[in-house]
Amino acid sequence: MENMNQNANNATNEGISFVELFSLLKRNIILIAIVTLVFTIIGGIYGRFIKKPVYSATATALVQVESSSMTEYNAFVYAQYLVNSMSEFIVSDNVTKEVAKVLVDEQYQFTHTENNDTVIHFSNLEQKEYTEEEYEKLVSAKSTIVKNGTKISYNDESLIIKITYSLEEVDENTDEEVIKTVNLLIQKTKEVSLTSKNPIPLYKFHTDESFKAVVYAYEKKYNTKFEVDYEKEQITGFKDENFKVIEPTDLTDKIKEDKTILERNFFIYYEDDTKVIAIKSSDDSKNLDPDIASNCLVYLNAKALENPDKYVKEYLYPTFANKLVEMNNQPSYATKSTKTTLIVIIAFILGVALSCGIVLVRYLLDDTFKSRTQLEEATGINVLTSIPKFNIKEEENDEIE
Repeated sequence: MENMNQNANNATNEGISFVELFSLLKRNIILIAIVTLVFTIIGGIYGRFIKKPVYSATATALVQVESSSMTEYNAFVYAQYLVNSMSEFIVSDNVTKEVAKVLVDEQYQFTHTENNDTVIHFSNLEQKEYTEEEYEKLVSAKSTIVKNGTKISYNDESLIIKITYSLEEVDENTDEEVIKTVNLLIQKTKEVSLTSKNPIPLYKFHTDESFKAVVYAYEKKYNTKFEVDYEKEQITGFKDENFKVIEPTDLTDKIKEDKTILERNFFIYYEDDTKVIAIKSSDDSKNLDPDIASNCLVYLNAKALENPDKYVKEYLYPTFANKLVEMNNQPSYATKSTKTTLIVIIAFILGVALSCGIVLVRYLLDDTFKSRTQLEEATGINVLTSIPKFNIKEEENDEIE
């Protein structure tokens, strides 16, 4: 008896072959077809009549910088650094909340008046006042919707940013709202970067590095090393005795002159994991050699990455001021999509998978023998004969008395 049970367990644990599986599914083809058809019909009904359509609008903008103090190549590289940061900035709370305020004011027809240092938010649509806290909750909720519905995309080799905003249908004006929102994202990005706090010059918090940056730039320019007294900010000599291009005193004066230009025009900004060094355009910056400016950027960027807490005091939005340029193809229409076909395909696949799963589970839970071979393998006893399945039909005239 123990051997019989052991053989039965071994037969059960052997699993099912591909041929057996195919045969099993074939025998249950009607069940699979019915379940799949039901799922497909449900998916079609949901996609066609229940699921609300999604409206989307896409705007494009170009990130660019002035190259007055940089070569064209360095300006392009700097702009590429900005693309990633700009993409994060567009969907930051500072921008999305400004967009949300416009949308909320329009939706509720708000008017805002000041009374004894208190702002009164009155909804002309609902004919009632909202407290500051209630109004902020509306704005915050709308800001979250805008942020979740916005997708930013760009190519690593391009300076063009695509901003796509999608929203499930709310009312008959949903298409107009997505168009307005995606355009507002660009508009408010530009406004926030221009109206935020003024930039802090580099020299205000690490003057010593500005001198070192120019020294580094000149060493790269002349491909040599200087003997430098950094405390007195003087070039005392050259490590290469054959270097006679410029006298140490003249070089010191030139470096200090460029250092002054550097301190007036170079700024450093920081947001989360993004470190960006920017140059403020001015007439003085044009007097700085482009190669010197480029190498100063390299040096200062390396220092900022080494110790951002020391060299970067706070993130300043003017980094992005006048860097985002609207392109001519701003959206004037929204695309509408219900994705009914995709929903039907997914429902069909789920129906097939579920029905096949049901058939397989029923097979695995069935512990009866289906063939002579299964019985012999499970018991280890040869089957001498078997009775085929047949139906007994009673004749109408046969009656049992």
